[in-house]
Amino acid sequence: MTRAFKINGAALVKVKGNISCPIAALSELGLAQDAIDVTFELRHKDLKVDAWGEAPPDVQMMLATATITMNLIHYYQDVLAACIREACGGASAEGTMPRAGLLMGGNAVRFDPLNHYIGLNILSPVEALPWRFFTAYLSGNAMRVPIGTERKVIPLTWRAIPYGGVDPWSTGLASEGQPVYDRTLDT
Repeated sequence: MTRAFKINGAALVKVKGNISCPIAALSELGLAQDAIDVTFELRHKDLKVDAWGEAPPDVQMMLATATITMNLIHYYQDVLAACIREACGGASAEGTMPRAGLLMGGNAVRFDPLNHYIGLNILSPVEALPWRFFTAYLSGNAMRVPIGTERKVIPLTWRAIPYGGVDPWSTGLASEGQPVYDRTLDT
C-alpha cells in the first residue's frame, strides 16, 4: 500500500435492525452534511503492585468501544424514528419508554426480536471499504432536533460495543473475537 492523501467523499448511512422492527432490511437512514467522526475508545487498566510504587508493572487490555457522531441533512424520518425506538429498547411508539433496566441485547443474537442493537453502515463512493458497526445504538444526548424555519440538520451520536450475545461467560472467552466494526456491509 502506498502513502497517499485519504479523502473519503460524501457519506451515506444505512441501518439494519432486528427482524421484527421496521428496519429489518438494510435501510437508508440518510446523507451526512459533513464528515462523520468515528472515535475508538481503547480501554486499558493499570495493574497495581505495591513493590512498583505508583508505576504499573503491566497494563490490561479491557476491550474497546466506538463513538460515531454525524450530522444528517437529507434523511428518512421513518427510519430515524425506528432507530430512536430501538435505542429505547424497542419502544412501542416514538417518544415512549420501555421498563427501566431493559437489556438492549436481550441476551439474544444479532437481529433477534429481543436484540435492539442496530447494524450501523457507512458507505462512501470514494472509499472502497465501508464501515459496519455490528451492535450500535443512539446514545447519551443522541439527537437534537432544531424546530424552526431553516433546514433541519439532525446531529446523531451512536455508540458501538463488542456485544457477545447469549452467554457473556462462554467458558471465560466470550469477548475474544467479538467485533466492534469491520469493513463489510450488512446484507
